Amino acid sequence: MAAPGPAVPESLCWLMEAEQSTAHNSRVSKMWYMLIVDASPTDWSTINATVEMVLDEANSMGKSMALVTFDYQLFVKALVIIVTKPHPIILRLGGFHQAKAFLFAIGKIMRGSALETAIKIVFDAESGVDKVLNASDYYKGVRAHQLIAKAIVLSTPESFKDLDNIAKMGRTPKLWALYLKMVTILLQFIRAERTANYELYLTATEEMLPFFASAGNHNYTKGARMMIQLHDEWCRKYPDAVNEFFLKGQHAVRYSDGNWGGIWSDMAIVQTLMKSAKTRGGLAHGALRDPNVLKTWVLTAPHTSEVSDAMLPVYEGMKRKRGS
Repeated sequence: MAAPGPAVPESLCWLMEAEQSTAHNSRVSKMWYMLIVDASPTDWSTINATVEMVLDEANSMGKSMALVTFDYQLFVKALVIIVTKPHPIILRLGGFHQAKAFLFAIGKIMRGSALETAIKIVFDAESGVDKVLNASDYYKGVRAHQLIAKAIVLSTPESFKDLDNIAKMGRTPKLWALYLKMVTILLQFIRAERTANYELYLTATEEMLPFFASAGNHNYTKGARMMIQLHDEWCRKYPDAVNEFFLKGQHAVRYSDGNWGGIWSDMAIVQTLMKSAKTRGGLAHGALRDPNVLKTWVLTAPHTSEVSDAMLPVYEGMKRKRGS
C-alpha cells in the first residue's frame, strides 16, 4: 500500500473545498445599465454625478444607504467628495483590480528567480511568463501560482512545512517561503469574496500591505490601508449598514446561488456590462466615431440591455433544442 502524500494547506486547495464552504447569502444578483454619464470618468463632476445617481437609485428602492465600488484613482476622489459633502455611502476599493495589483506585486518580487522556469513548465510557452508576471492575464496568473505553490508544498518534507523554519535555511529558501506566503494571501483574498467572508477579506487586505510596498505599488499600499481604516469608521457610524452589506454577505455579486458563487463587483462589470459594450453593435465598434451614434447608444443602452437579458433564456432554450 502506498504511503499517503503530504497534506496540502487549506489555502492552497480552496478549489477542492468549494462545495463544502458556506456563504452568508446565496441570492443571485441582477446587473443592468443605469444612466450613462457621457464624460471623462476621472472628472470630479462625473464622480459626483455618479454618487448622486446611485443614492437616488438606492432611495427609490427604499434603502437609506448605498455601497459603491471604485478603482483606486476614482476611489480617492470619491472619498474626498463624500467627506467634503457627507453622503450616506459606503465606498469599496475594487477587489478584482486589487487582486491583479497583488499578482503584479508577486511577479515583480519574484522576477529573475526560478519561478519563470516553473511558469514555462506550466504553460509550455514563453508568452505565458510575461502574462503571469505582469498580471495581464488574471486567470492564467492565479492558475499558475496555485499549481506551482501546490507542487512546492507536495514536494517539501513534513519537517519543513513551517514557512518560518524554511526562511531560516538561507536566502533561496527564504525567497520561496515568501512566495508561498504571497500565494496563500492571494488565495485567501479570492476565497473571501467567493464565500462573502468580509472578515477574511480585511485580513487578506492587511497582509497584502507590506508586499504592495515592497513592489513599489504605493497607490494600493495607501488604498488598501484606507479600506481597513474606513471599515473601522463605518462600523462606528453605520453599524446597521455594515451588518447588512458585509456581515450578511450582500457585498458579493453572484451569477448563481451556489456557496462558491461570489465575485467582486468590478469583475462582474468587466464580465458583463463591459463585455456587452465591446461586442458587435456596442460602444467599441463604431459608436465612438460618430457623436450622434454615441449619443444614441448612451441613451438607449439601459433599455436595450433589458431586452437582451429577457431574450437570453429564449436563446439558450433554442440552443439546447438544436443540440438535442
